[in-house]
Amino acid sequence: LIAQCRATRPPPLPPAEFAAELETKSFTSKKADLATVSKLYESAFEARVGRAEKLGFGNLGWGDAEVLVLSRALFYAHTLVSLDLGHDCALGAAGIAALADSLRDGAAPRLKSLRALFKSRARCAMAKAALEGARAGLEVTVSQDWYQQSA
Repeated sequence: LIAQCRATRPPPLPPAEFAAELETKSFTSKKADLATVSKLYESAFEARVGRAEKLGFGNLGWGDAEVLVLSRALFYAHTLVSLDLGHDCALGAAGIAALADSLRDGAAPRLKSLRALFKSRARCAMAKAALEGARAGLEVTVSQDWYQQSA
């Protein structure tokens, strides 16, 4: 029941990607409204992602697709110190690689701590090796989800 009732939330979409998505939407006055909505989103994104010191995405069950988007958004996270992907992380090799690549390429330059709970020991080992190798000094805490351990 808990798994079925869990709310979902998409990852933060970088402003340019949001603007491109807006192009596909209908507005009363597209010429006026498109620019206004895009600018409002960009300001909100900067306030919430660009200036955040901590971001938590716990219990969302994000997989590779969501983390690919998050990896692009992290290039805007200039003050981020702590990132928590939470429980029930369903990342595969592609998501782990995308996250590691973005960190290696300079995303979230102040990031010191990254935490994720995976469903398997193999994913834990893969994630820890890739993420620690992406950024010197990054504290990576990965472990197997305790729900799975107790089942």
